[in-house]
Amino acid sequence: MNIQLVPMNHTQRAVLEPQLTDHFAEDLMRFLAIPRQQAQAIAVSKLEEIWNEESGLYFAIIKPDNDQLCGALIAGAYESQDQITLYELFIVDDCRNQGIGRKALGLFEALSKEKGFSQIALSVMAGNENALKLYRSGGFDTISYLMTKNL
Repeated sequence: MNIQLVPMNHTQRAVLEPQLTDHFAEDLMRFLAIPRQQAQAIAVSKLEEIWNEESGLYFAIIKPDNDQLCGALIAGAYESQDQITLYELFIVDDCRNQGIGRKALGLFEALSKEKGFSQIALSVMAGNENALKLYRSGGFDTISYLMTKNL
C-alpha cells in the first residue's frame, strides 16, 4: 500500500473535519462515558483549538494511485524544540485495516527526524486498544498515566 502525507488544503479539511469531529466525540463517549452532546462540544472545541495553532502541522493521508483521501495526521511543536506532538492520526472508515495508519506513522517519524525533532509525543485514550497496539508496535513507550474521577 503506497500512501503520502501531503500538506492539508482547505477542501481536504472540509471533507475530513466532520468525520474527525464525530470520531473524536465517539472516542470521548466510549472511553470517558460522557453524553453525546458533551462529547461533541468537547470535540469541536479541541479540534478548533488545534486548527488555530500557528505552529500546527496538518497533513492529509492520500493514496497517490487514485488520489483517495484516507485520513489526517495533525501534529505540533509547541512545548519544546526537540519534541513534536502527534495530536491526531485519523483514518477514514473506507481505508481502515489496510496498514495505512502504520505507514502514515512511519512517514511522520521520518519527516520529524528530517525536521530535527528527537522525540514524538502523543496521548491515547485508555481502552483504545487499536491505537495502543499501533503505537506500541511503532516503538512508543508509556511514560505516564492521566487519571480522572467524575464527581
